Amino acid sequence: MASDETHAVLHTVSAEDGTPRRHRIWFVLDRSALDRTSVYVFSGGRREPAWLTNLRARPGGEVTIGGETWRYAARIDVLDEAERDRALGLLRAKYRGRTRSTMTSLRGRGVLVALDLTP
Repeated sequence: MASDETHAVLHTVSAEDGTPRRHRIWFVLDRSALDRTSVYVFSGGRREPAWLTNLRARPGGEVTIGGETWRYAARIDVLDEAERDRALGLLRAKYRGRTRSTMTSLRGRGVLVALDLTP
């Protein structure tokens, strides 16, 4: 799986009408845990994006990174402090220098989502 890709494609199901949706999103891949591989995504905007609303309604789906597609189970803003700090640090490092608003939102406000990958 290519962790150096800039974007992932998050596949969700619409919370409103059940239709499949695709969302191009910034991400970071973390293989540091012994028992799982996680992809972290972050919503730091003022409004909740559709992909997050969809995940709240149906927390499972697929994510495509670098041409490979994986199944995931989403954990929404339930990470312990150490995992949250690690994930935000990885996101900051990967996207440093992008935009000022992005870096500001990664200071801890917003919703952090872990997509735990399954084989």
